[in-house]
Amino acid sequence: MGMRFLLDTNILIPLEDSKRPLEPRLAEFVRLATSHGHTLLYHPASVEDIRQDNDIERRTQTLQRLAQYTHLSARPECPWNVDGVDRNDAADNEILYALKLDAAHALVTEDKKIHAKAKSIGLVDRVYTIQTAEDLLRRLHEQQTVSLPNIDDVPLYSLSPLLQSSFFDSLRARYPFDAWFAKKARAGGNAWVNWERKNELGGLCIYDRQDNEPITDAITLCREPP
Repeated sequence: MGMRFLLDTNILIPLEDSKRPLEPRLAEFVRLATSHGHTLLYHPASVEDIRQDNDIERRTQTLQRLAQYTHLSARPECPWNVDGVDRNDAADNEILYALKLDAAHALVTEDKKIHAKAKSIGLVDRVYTIQTAEDLLRRLHEQQTVSLPNIDDVPLYSLSPLLQSSFFDSLRARYPFDAWFAKKARAGGNAWVNWERKNELGGLCIYDRQDNEPITDAITLCREPP
């Protein structure tokens, strides 16, 4: 199970504004979130904010493209919105209240007022800047380079010409090894290989890379089955 990130209006508009370059960290955050199965959400209050945008072309474009994100369907009444609270503050309060109700793991915003308000109501550790959100996902998902002496990391298909060697006889005797190997090779699998000499296997480890692993409530990758 991935994380759910609630996107503030000031994140949604830059994401969908084709007139200006997308900030690299925001682009990388969205790429990491979508490629690793995390959910990007928006609050109904953000739709109202976007409708106040005086740039008609940008407003129309942003509203049309919201469909690529997940909409928070429920909108509980926010108890912080009492008489005298202006429209912008009321929208901020609604978004923070949804976070407090655990509609998402975290809110992503560049709004300093929201960060200050989150601190005052005990939500500061769940309200991220773009940089903080991108750093979190990069630490969770970046691949580590493994360097082993005398070991080559090779794609499985490159070993196909060697499948008839005696190295695989014991495996083939016990399992339908050739069919399994073909399936792994077609899926883009890799192996660590130790060579006895050129084109002669000394040792082999066919490994399985884990992607989209479940995330715990502490925002760490599960190392045990959930």
